[in-house]
Amino acid sequence: MSNESFVHDTVARDARMKWWREARFGMFIHFNMFSRWMDEDYKHLCEHPDDYSREDYDRLRVSKLTPDKDAVRSWVGAAKAAGMKYVVLTTKHNGGFCLWNSKVTDFNSVRLGPRRDIVAEYVRACRDNGLRVGFYYALNDRQCPHREAATRDEAGRQAVIAYTRGLLRELMTGYGEVSILWYDEPWPLGYGGEWDSAEMNRIVRELQPGILINDRSLTAQDFTCPEGRITAPAFPDQNWEACMTFNGTWAWHPKDPAEYHTPRSVLDMLWQVTSGGGNLLLNVGPNPHNGQISDLETERLLTVGKWLERNGQAVYGPNDRPEGLGETKQDFGGKWTKHGNDAYLWLFDWPGKTELVIENVRAKLERVSLLPETPLEFQHADGRVTIRGLPKECPDDLCGVAVLKLRFASYPR
Repeated sequence: MSNESFVHDTVARDARMKWWREARFGMFIHFNMFSRWMDEDYKHLCEHPDDYSREDYDRLRVSKLTPDKDAVRSWVGAAKAAGMKYVVLTTKHNGGFCLWNSKVTDFNSVRLGPRRDIVAEYVRACRDNGLRVGFYYALNDRQCPHREAATRDEAGRQAVIAYTRGLLRELMTGYGEVSILWYDEPWPLGYGGEWDSAEMNRIVRELQPGILINDRSLTAQDFTCPEGRITAPAFPDQNWEACMTFNGTWAWHPKDPAEYHTPRSVLDMLWQVTSGGGNLLLNVGPNPHNGQISDLETERLLTVGKWLERNGQAVYGPNDRPEGLGETKQDFGGKWTKHGNDAYLWLFDWPGKTELVIENVRAKLERVSLLPETPLEFQHADGRVTIRGLPKECPDDLCGVAVLKLRFASYPR
């Protein structure tokens, strides 16, 4: 089947996208030689490359990339505890260092640095935790010996394409089922046609028929991925995923605790993507020397996971955009998500009342509950819903964010 058929066959696309559309929440892991960018010796290396032979330069850049034996498993464990459903690992960034036992290039994590197949460890950890496997892959590769020639002549371009396909083939054949291919940095070739992206993705799909591919190979594929912002596409049926940092940087960079997302702000991002019909891919940057995610990030992710255990039905699943509820009126700042006949009202600021009123509710209301499923009394007449029996204090002791579930007899408007 051609790449065009894969992309435009909506029945097949819907089948392979189903799990992703219901997952909502994933972990992005930026871990590679760039993780050392805060080290003074690494900075010196990058500023004075001519002081070293190419072999020594490459070896030294990755020499202190030494994750603990349990580090990779701890990443995936943190994702699982946070309520995430899939993970995307930087298998190769633009520096060209492959985190697997590549036969295409010696610049890999088995020969240098960790002296281990990090991708293999990662895949095993994902399988053991029931999480989907995603591979980040930067098309840009500063190690590729043909990179400069690719912009000058056809032979160079073809050599870069062959090099790229060789690496992708290793990833697509060496680790069992791969759920996501997350391309990035389509340089030095600037167009999908220059990369022969349609053919490249056809080969990938032939090897991994169920895989989901983003659009950063510069051809339309399964989903788009705004970076550093949460912006729903204009078209409600377009698949999208916002990739966001935890503290403003992708790689490891210790900062003041105030510069990291709090559990509440992570929930706000989850509300934004869910209400827009998208996903959140939240990044962590493990320490290059021991491979560990910071205690602060781990603790905050665990808090989010505990909140999702109670309130996850407002997030997970094939949620619809809640535009139909936009005409309702309430003076307590609630925010909507919607799944079929169920509408969820997120209360980031508890109103401190035992009674709430929502105006302009058209569909017949059948049931109201405070998640996780505490029934509440209500009255619905002439478009006005009055909900009674709420506690005066916010019942959520984790993040101070409570959710009301409203079940309607028909699609809520």
